[in-house]
Amino acid sequence: MMCEQNPPCPPFPKGGIRKAPFGKGGRAEREVVRRGIYQMNDITRTRHFLSAIRDLKIKTAPKMIATSSGMRAFVSNMPGAIGYVRADELDGSVKPVRVDGRLPSEPGYELILQE
Repeated sequence: MMCEQNPPCPPFPKGGIRKAPFGKGGRAEREVVRRGIYQMNDITRTRHFLSAIRDLKIKTAPKMIATSSGMRAFVSNMPGAIGYVRADELDGSVKPVRVDGRLPSEPGYELILQE
């Protein structure tokens, strides 16, 4: 998970993020985000966002971004945006988000891609 450089990223609990851009990256990355952050399968996620749009809680569903560089550019230029890329793809334009108080480099970080 990542956010823009300024202001500081707020900490996020698992299951507490419902407005993150949802990248079109590899299937493995999507599964990690679905399981670890959204805690929803495809059908539940689609229903969640359609209901939120219908109830005027959000204007649109999360953005679909095709590449890591595109996701970083979107997040770095959109105040308050968060997104996800692999930890080794983070650069100086964005910074990692703490999930349950942990960064990707810390023991116990649960959003780990199993390859």
